[in-house]
Amino acid sequence: MARTDDEIRQSLIESLQAIDPSVDTVKGPVYDFLLRPVPTELQKTEADAERIAILATLQLDKVVTQEEAEAMATSFSIRLGGGKASKTKQQIFFTLTKPVNDLVIDRGVLVGTEDQKFTYFVSERATIPANSADNFYNPQTRRYEVAVKCEATTVGPDFDLPPLRVRKLITPVDSVDGTFNRTEYTGGEEAEELSGSIDRIRAKFSGIDPETGGGIISDIRNFDAESVRDVSLVYPKDRSLFKRFTNRPALDAYVLGESVETIEQTYTSVGGETQVALESLPVHQVNSVKVNGTTVTFSFIQDTSRESGLSARATDYVLLTTPLVAADVVVINYDFNALIKGLQDDLFSLERPFDTDVLAREPREIGVVIELDATAVASFDTARVFDDIQTKLFEIVEPDFFLDILQPEVVRQTLRDEIGGLSSILITKFKRVSGSSLDVETIDIQKNEISVIDQSRLKINIRR
Repeated sequence: MARTDDEIRQSLIESLQAIDPSVDTVKGPVYDFLLRPVPTELQKTEADAERIAILATLQLDKVVTQEEAEAMATSFSIRLGGGKASKTKQQIFFTLTKPVNDLVIDRGVLVGTEDQKFTYFVSERATIPANSADNFYNPQTRRYEVAVKCEATTVGPDFDLPPLRVRKLITPVDSVDGTFNRTEYTGGEEAEELSGSIDRIRAKFSGIDPETGGGIISDIRNFDAESVRDVSLVYPKDRSLFKRFTNRPALDAYVLGESVETIEQTYTSVGGETQVALESLPVHQVNSVKVNGTTVTFSFIQDTSRESGLSARATDYVLLTTPLVAADVVVINYDFNALIKGLQDDLFSLERPFDTDVLAREPREIGVVIELDATAVASFDTARVFDDIQTKLFEIVEPDFFLDILQPEVVRQTLRDEIGGLSSILITKFKRVSGSSLDVETIDIQKNEISVIDQSRLKINIRR
């Protein structure tokens, strides 16, 4: 810790008196030219040295100024998270009379609370076609209704409102009589403060940030700092992993993280179709399919190909059991990863250096089978030991970053060292769900894969 002026002055006096006890340290030239000015300058120098030492040990939050932190963040392509706006998928626009012409709700239409303190805008265009308006008729309310996605005009959790609060149509829309939010607005987050980026700056300086792809990885991380946990890049030179054809520089960006949203997609048939392509990709699951308001049987066909599967260019679609008739209105409700779609639409639709074609993708999951036998100390509760082992296994096998290898002996030793109440532990099965040759083996994980525990085949036997 840096010394004060008085501490430095006293140290100088003691040093001088040790050399010559007759030196006058209270007045005179020694006092005027040494003991008065020098301690102050030394104190400043020691304080600066201490501050540099703290910065060198990466305890940035203790001494860094806002200007310094901003400069560090800029130097390493780190941008503050801009926060998130509250959203809903069920902002209802309605009309009491049957539309004569197509009723269109355009993007940008504003709605809000009665006092307009909280305002929201339509984020996806919606239409009630005049020739199939009956499919949008709600007999319970006796109105023609269409659900539209909306989001707040400002980021932050204050705009998370319960149902039926957003009822004012701020932007007039022809033939629309009113609006209300059927479901709550959720997901609002404050913009990240500078202090929130300190850990990311520290990771950069520590050399632990897995940024092997330079600017592309930085862009992905900064696109949604709250959702993106890790990124792994696969290049064309990775011949066993990169399968898509391209006539220009390209790479696949596998992103660990998700932002799942639900959407209703409307499709008007031309007649004879049994397949309806899904537009918001990649799709996680299809919740329902309605044809002319009636729920129908369907199959969800997910693109799992090496070329485009689990990406924003996937060919996910719904397969119907009965061909559609011309003018049939199909409404499909499904969940998709908005993080991947946003990366592709907003970040990688722009020109990249060297005209690089970047495809954002979800990593492939590889299931891991684990079985182990453990002996608990007599004084420990076996149920508690069981829960501790299970929790630690998930931390090891399903971390928030891409692994390259899982070694059973390392897993066993970690459990042995970190779980209290264990006297012995033996792993009897540790392997991939498919493609393994031994019951216990080292698992190599590719750059586009993440490991997940197959919970249906997880067995933990605890005995005393």
